[in-house]
Amino acid sequence: MILLLVTSWISLTGAYTFLDPSIYEPDLDTYFGNEFIGEKLDYLQSEYPDLVQTTSLGETVNGREIHAVTITKNVSYWQTHNRPSVKYVGNMHGNEIRGRGLLMKLAYYLAAEYSRDEDVKHIVDSTIFHLVPTINPDGFAQAVPTCSGVTGRYTSEGVDMNRDFPNHWSTGEKMKYAAETLLVMDYAKTITPVLGISFHDGALVTN
Repeated sequence: MILLLVTSWISLTGAYTFLDPSIYEPDLDTYFGNEFIGEKLDYLQSEYPDLVQTTSLGETVNGREIHAVTITKNVSYWQTHNRPSVKYVGNMHGNEIRGRGLLMKLAYYLAAEYSRDEDVKHIVDSTIFHLVPTINPDGFAQAVPTCSGVTGRYTSEGVDMNRDFPNHWSTGEKMKYAAETLLVMDYAKTITPVLGISFHDGALVTN
C-alpha cells in the first residue's frame, strides 16, 4: 500500500524531476558513482536536518561505503517513533542501475516536497523510510561504463546477492555469506521493517 501511494504521487506530480535546488542530478540516463551518492545524501541531510538522517551500513570488500538514508518527521528520534518502517534497496546486481537513481530521486522528493505537499507530509509523518540506493557498489564499479551483459552483476568476490540471503525453504544454516549480504542483514535487524523492496531492472523493465 505504501509503495502504491508513493508511486501514485510521483506519477501525478512529475517527481522524476530531481528536486535538489543546487544541481539537477542524477539524470536517469547518466551513471553516477558511489561518492556522488554519499555527497548528495549528506547535502540532503544538511538541508533538511529534521527529516533526513544519513548513515552507513559499512564497507564492502573493496572499501566502498554502503550509504543509507532515513526519512521521517523528527528523524533524530525515529527509533522511538510508533510508526511502521519500510526498507527500499537498489542495485543488488551491480549492473542493474535504475534503482540507484529512483531511490535518490525518492529521497529528494520526500524531503523537498514535505513542506509543499500535504500528501507527502502525511506519509512522511506516519512512515519511516530507510533507503539504500546501492548495496553492491563494487559490482557497479565493475559494470560501468556500459552496464551491459553480466559484468558487475555479482559482488567483487563473485557472489550473487540475490541468491545469498537466508530463506524459509532451505534447511540448515549457510556457513558463509558475502560481506555485503551480512551488512544488509545486520541493517535490517536494526530497523525492523514491515515492508521491504529490492529494485531490479533489465533492458526493458524495472521491478
